Amino acid sequence: MFEPSNNAPYDLQHNPQPNPYRRLFFLPVVFIALNVAVWFWSVSKGVSVSAPHPAQLQQLGGNIALLTFTGEPWRLFTSMFLHAGLMHLAFNMFFLYQIGPLLVRREGNGGFALVYLAGGLVASIASAWWQARGLVDTDTRRLIVSVGASGAIMAVAGALAWGLVATNYLRDNSPPDPMANKQLTNALLRTIGFNVAFGFLIPGLDQSAHIGGLVAGALIGAVWPPPDAAYVQAGMQPPSHTARRLLALVVAVVLVMGFYALVLALYRNPLQILRPQLQ
Repeated sequence: MFEPSNNAPYDLQHNPQPNPYRRLFFLPVVFIALNVAVWFWSVSKGVSVSAPHPAQLQQLGGNIALLTFTGEPWRLFTSMFLHAGLMHLAFNMFFLYQIGPLLVRREGNGGFALVYLAGGLVASIASAWWQARGLVDTDTRRLIVSVGASGAIMAVAGALAWGLVATNYLRDNSPPDPMANKQLTNALLRTIGFNVAFGFLIPGLDQSAHIGGLVAGALIGAVWPPPDAAYVQAGMQPPSHTARRLLALVVAVVLVMGFYALVLALYRNPLQILRPQLQ
């Protein structure tokens, strides 16, 4: 029988300590719920459960370069929450549930949200850029509609991968990361390995979005400060992270706006010429 000491920080019998893992899953589960809700909404609009027609996904907000770079940039965001069938949704939500809480533990809810949203937007721009390149710079005239959360999920994986590499291999001055362990490594290998490897093997997977999200997540994760728990574990006083969080926000905005402006400058006029022909 355990009898709490008077010096205990809380009374185990009357004030049990809240589950520390509950907060780790909260925001990832919110994003999972949003994706699932959008999928149910799309099905209610007549979209096929297993094999949606590209024209239907386009109408609901899919990312298609011909439209995205000629006056409909909102597609970069809406396409992140659309999915091409139940299996597509299920795989993406599985990976998000696997690695999302790991990034919340490392960078908090703010860091997770920034990496997911900004990295997802960069992934969408990378996808639309690759589409535009095919339409303008080659003889390809095939319109592609890109949808899915995999670019944002790869951004989460990129941020985690940077933390793992920086802590264990670069030997910088940051304190050790308590999440740099076998569990994190295995989760990253599954997520990155599946999305990148199968992107080369299976036609239809948006490899440009995967790589764009991975790079964006790593860049944002490199600026975001290490978790306070890492400093405590190293016997150090956690510093104020306000400046680094603001810097990470600036980096995210520059990545999104700069990449978008660059691709827009390169391809907007040619796509405007092609739009009446291809529509």
